[in-house]
Amino acid sequence: MQKWAFSILCLSLGGCTSIVETHISNTGVQGAVQTDFMAAESMHDAESMLAHNSVVEKLSQMGMAPSKNASLRLDVAFATLPADIDLRVGDGGSTQTPKKRALFPRKSKHCVPVNYRLVIALTRSADGVEEYRSSATERNCAGKAAVMVPLLVKATVADLGKPKGSYVVKRRATRKFFD
Repeated sequence: MQKWAFSILCLSLGGCTSIVETHISNTGVQGAVQTDFMAAESMHDAESMLAHNSVVEKLSQMGMAPSKNASLRLDVAFATLPADIDLRVGDGGSTQTPKKRALFPRKSKHCVPVNYRLVIALTRSADGVEEYRSSATERNCAGKAAVMVPLLVKATVADLGKPKGSYVVKRRATRKFFD
């Protein structure tokens, strides 16, 4: 009985584990991508700056080099949205549609889900042709961009040179109730 009670206590203090889905969509050319890029300066806040710097660092680790006179232009966009907004992109652009609420919505003081989205694009400077575009979106209770940005950066650059289209990656995430 004591072991059972101790196990429940540990679980309740530690947090919970759930499956988190990262939705990835990318397009571009198959094969080698140019090895130099110039990063567009379009950051407006600390989260966007973090995402931009993380993408530049990850591309550098992959053998690409930032340069003032590069053949590719890198654009990075990072956004957070409340989870009750559903962002859909189609032929007519993007629309925001409120999701249907459950009859008895579950309220949790421990989890306030947020949609995190990172989009990167590598475009040829000479003619504007898009070499690679990738977006990664995740709904999570992590609540901090510093936690989400590295995961989304990894997802967006993973298929560089070999785009796969749209797919979902699942991972196990632990959320702690007490930080």
